[in-house]
Order: sequence, then structure tokens, then C-alpha cells
Amino acid sequence: MNKKLLLASLNWFYTLELEQVTLYEEQHRASNDDYIKEVLKHLADVEKGHVENIKKSIRELGSEPSRVGEIIGPIFGKPFSELTTMFGTVNLFNINILLESRAAHDYYKLINEVKDQGLLDVLIRNSIEEDMHRSWFVEQKRQLNKKKFKGQI
Repeated sequence: MNKKLLLASLNWFYTLELEQVTLYEEQHRASNDDYIKEVLKHLADVEKGHVENIKKSIRELGSEPSRVGEIIGPIFGKPFSELTTMFGTVNLFNINILLESRAAHDYYKLINEVKDQGLLDVLIRNSIEEDMHRSWFVEQKRQLNKKKFKGQI
């Protein structure tokens, strides 16, 4: 993969991770469930780590993170969070599952293109965490639907 394409891919992740930080921070603020609230806060912190990892990787390639990403990421994160919190917890989980799945998919694609071991390590660690986030949301949604089916909610 050439450097220009690699930087474009890393800037895509930079934007996506910034969006997820905003999304989880806003969902955290809006949640009425103490457990979910803490999980969302934790996820926002993990995503902030991803932002820093990607930023460092971009700088190691002799470039700076996209200013567009710094503007667009938070702009898209806020409306997603407002919509998901307006339409309930299951929909909150659905949008988060979708975003985490997209992130994991895109990480897998880039991992298969990268040869630099240091960058590969960053991408793999971020990808693992995206998979874990997605799995948590999938399980929580399953449990919530199970409770609804049994009439516990």
C-alpha cells in the first residue's frame, strides 16, 4: 500500500474514532441506566485511546491528522447519539453495533494491507477492542430482548 493511500485510510479511522468518542460521551450523558452509563464512559475512553494511537501513527508517517476529521467526526457523533437516545436502548445498541461492525471490518481490510509491524500492532489492538465493544452491545441487546419477551420490562 502506498503512503498516500495509507494516510487516507488512517485519517478515515481518525474520523471514525472521533465520531465514536462523541457518540459514546453523548450517550453516556443521556443514559438513565447507571451500568450502561459507566460502560459508555469506558468505551469513550477506549476510543480516545484509538484516536491517540491513530494520530501517533499518522505523525510517524510524517503527516498530521486531517482537520476535516476533527470537524466531521464530532459533528456526526452528536446527531447519532441524539437519535439513538430518543428512540430507546435497543436502538442505541443497534447503531453502536453497526458502527463497531463497520470499524472492525475496515480495520480487518487495512490489517491485510499493512506490512509495518508497529502499525500492524496498533491496528490489531484497535480491531480487537472494536470486536469486544460490538460483542458487548450484541449481548446486551440479546438480554434486553429476552427480558422483553418474558415480560420483565
